Amino acid sequence: MGNFCLWDGSLSAEFFTDGCAYKGVLRVAVKVLDDFAAVTGTGGTKQLRAVGTELESCESAVLFATVGNSPILDSLEAEGLVSFSDIRGKREVFRYVLIQSPKLKVKDLLVIAGSDKLGTEYGAFALSEKMGVSPLAVWADGVRAHRDRIELTEADLCTSKEPDVKFRGFFINDEWPCYGNWTTEHFGGFNARMYDKVFELLLRLKGNYLWPAMWSSSFAWDGPGLASYELATEYGIFIGNSHHEPCLRAGEEYRQVRGPESEYGDAWSFLENEKGITKFWKDSLDERGGFDSVVTVGMRGEADSTILGANSTLKDNIDLLKSVITCQKKLLAETEAKFNKKFPKMLALYKEVEPFYYGDENTPGLIDWEGLDDVILMLCEDNHNYVRTLPGPKNKNHPGGFGMYYHVDYHGDPISYEWINSTPLATIREQMTRVYDYGVRDIWILNVGDLKHNEFPLSFFMNLAYDVRAFESEDFAAEYTEKTLAGLLGLKYGSDKAKEAAWILEETVRLNSMRRPEALNERVYSPYAYEEGARMLARVDELSKREAAFRASLTAEERDAWYSLSGFQTEGTINLLRMHLNAGINNMYALMGLKQANVYGDKVTAAIERDRELKQEWAAFKDGEWKGMEMASHIGFTKWNDDGCKYPLRARVEPLDAPHLAVRRTDEVKLYDKVYGPPMTLVIEDFCFEGVDMVKIELNNTGNGLLNFNITAPSKGWLKVSETSGEIEDHKVITLSCDRSRLSLEREEETLKITGGDTTVMLKVYGRKLSEDTLSALPKNTVLEGPAGYVVPSVELTSDSTGVKILKDYGIWSGAVISADESKDCSFADYKIYSETDRELTGEFVFAPSAPLLGDGKLYFGLSVNGEEKRFVNTVADNYRPGVTWDRCWSEGALTHRHKATAPIVLKKGVNDIKVFFKDPGLVLLRIFVREGEKEAVYSYLGPKETYKV
Repeated sequence: MGNFCLWDGSLSAEFFTDGCAYKGVLRVAVKVLDDFAAVTGTGGTKQLRAVGTELESCESAVLFATVGNSPILDSLEAEGLVSFSDIRGKREVFRYVLIQSPKLKVKDLLVIAGSDKLGTEYGAFALSEKMGVSPLAVWADGVRAHRDRIELTEADLCTSKEPDVKFRGFFINDEWPCYGNWTTEHFGGFNARMYDKVFELLLRLKGNYLWPAMWSSSFAWDGPGLASYELATEYGIFIGNSHHEPCLRAGEEYRQVRGPESEYGDAWSFLENEKGITKFWKDSLDERGGFDSVVTVGMRGEADSTILGANSTLKDNIDLLKSVITCQKKLLAETEAKFNKKFPKMLALYKEVEPFYYGDENTPGLIDWEGLDDVILMLCEDNHNYVRTLPGPKNKNHPGGFGMYYHVDYHGDPISYEWINSTPLATIREQMTRVYDYGVRDIWILNVGDLKHNEFPLSFFMNLAYDVRAFESEDFAAEYTEKTLAGLLGLKYGSDKAKEAAWILEETVRLNSMRRPEALNERVYSPYAYEEGARMLARVDELSKREAAFRASLTAEERDAWYSLSGFQTEGTINLLRMHLNAGINNMYALMGLKQANVYGDKVTAAIERDRELKQEWAAFKDGEWKGMEMASHIGFTKWNDDGCKYPLRARVEPLDAPHLAVRRTDEVKLYDKVYGPPMTLVIEDFCFEGVDMVKIELNNTGNGLLNFNITAPSKGWLKVSETSGEIEDHKVITLSCDRSRLSLEREEETLKITGGDTTVMLKVYGRKLSEDTLSALPKNTVLEGPAGYVVPSVELTSDSTGVKILKDYGIWSGAVISADESKDCSFADYKIYSETDRELTGEFVFAPSAPLLGDGKLYFGLSVNGEEKRFVNTVADNYRPGVTWDRCWSEGALTHRHKATAPIVLKKGVNDIKVFFKDPGLVLLRIFVREGEKEAVYSYLGPKETYKV
């Protein structure tokens, strides 16, 4: 059959559709022609031609058509030229077929046929992708790179799959100030012109479902009128409403129609105002029931609050919710009869509604109520990326099916995150593939906030919902990121530039996901412990250097696309982290009375000013294309709202009149300086641990003028000092390095003297090594002790591990391990650690902040050390309530992205075997710390560095 040439400069295919084609198909086809014009440089010369049962004569043609609504397809099938039996009756499927026959007036006819309206639209936009136009192009200023030739190969002539999830879409939420100001500035409000841009993005991502913005707008009123509903139904897009907007009514609408004289009453209360609320719902259903919709049922309090007051009982709430849903279903039955259709119905088990569904030991919940049998149960995560509950033994066969409401943006406790993308693809995949495996396949909806800045995680979420098994590669995140950026920037997939773009975007999201930008402050990352502040600044500097070089390598068009999708976010991330990290170092130096505090204080001030400049640059980008989207608060959050936000504290130090010496380790705050009597002694034992070959000390001049210093040279060959004399204006870092090959097996001591002015500080440095025989006898990946104990990355499994798999680039340490099959509880990760003595220690096991998924409040892992009987440890507190502010265990987990559980560990001399069993579903192991039980670990956000492993 050969290839199909769409364009080569001399040949240009014609584009046809049926005269009776769906309006949505026509709209999409015109957008595809715009892509064709941009890629070929032909401007608006190509027109979509509507025909009857016969195509006009031409060399090459593309036909967009829908099975069951196309006289042309019927004619082609009747003549035996093609059969669409393989897609007829399927949901949202498209097929590419090339027909070459003397019976046609067209030499080469490419038919893009959909099994239904959406199938045709997806197939049409798939042609844009084959032309090199990214699905994100319309929302991220993508490059529509010129092509001298556009040709489809036989591999392109294929049939798509049915989407894995039935309803796939997103929720525009928390839309003020950013989205609201943007759409008001550019479209005059939340109207159909704006939603056409949103619908185009949704359809290019093969979605079919939308929760419209709702803070201060009505999808049904602002079109103007029903224009937005009409447009959505033309496309075949189902409109839903958020978890607290039942019966096709926006929450904003009741605020505008209520009143003492209103027919709808003046109380959003089914108890106090049943008649008015019922009419409010009925009028909406009568007016909007003819459109494609998923109807939300149930009820919450006004403005997304609880339905009843704090003094109500669980039974009170359940009884009221039953009455509400019974009333709504009666209204829906009448509406379905009026419009001769059946509505998909959805109840969101969000926040306090979830306990109403499950009940407790004394109060039956809605779980067994037959009134929900035809209702999709929308399960939810905790608003911070971790699923709250999944179908269990009691309800896994619920006939109405299940949905999942997921967030990459949230306005609420413990702290909001709305500025830029801070959710890694690895977390989305791990959570949502589990959701799918547990049978949640009817609705997936993503809260994207203002949408801009979250279009990248949205694109992945939509692709995952369409084909869950398409992302099972270990390196899926890097591959998907590179492919997406290559398409958006017009780069070649696999090229160095595409790989560099992917690394920069991924590193930006990694840094933001370790701690949400809004949840950052100068105290999060330790300015000294384990040199955490310096390590983080080094990462930021590396990102800054590579992003600047990459940006400089781009053309103007590529640079716009990069800035729109990631460049602004990367620059903002770099600046924000520098602000907080330097503020922490400023505060540390100030408390020690060291004058370099002033240098870091100035850096903080510069970062604050740069943050303001970045906002202005983003508002001005491409003549204000995204003006409004720069307005999200993101610095110094102290609670869920931005009230009370504050910039980092900056302190200044006045130096002493004369030079003076003070010494410290760069990873400690204790100062060693002049004292009466014997000089202070700084003891360094780090070189007694394998893998440690460098320690840094800082010589500080706390006064004005230059300070001369001197360090006695080491007498033993295993220790080297980077500088032994010189001048210090404010501070100087001296490196002590160890040549471990020259150490003996016995503990050795080296004593050094540091002098500066009238101050003397002594250094006692100790070192030793393990024998080569000892090291060579240890099993692979055996972890040895370091200065702060044992630090075991979860990914460093030994060969004894069973039934587990590694998640790459997951969590705050960029690696995790999970059970490969959660239907079994025998999976375990195995670790080996070496001890030189028998001893009792404390094991700290760090997991992702998952919730108990089966409603029992427990998330146990099993622990066995050296073959002992398995112990079970709960990773969450008793009565754990994910998403509930007062639950400190949840709140801290949401902020720090981890749960910790401790257990005593008895080590024997030699190699010790630690097995971690994945008993309950949802466990994701991140790291293990083993340390002396009495020794409280020094605070740091990330903890000590990984210790030496064989």
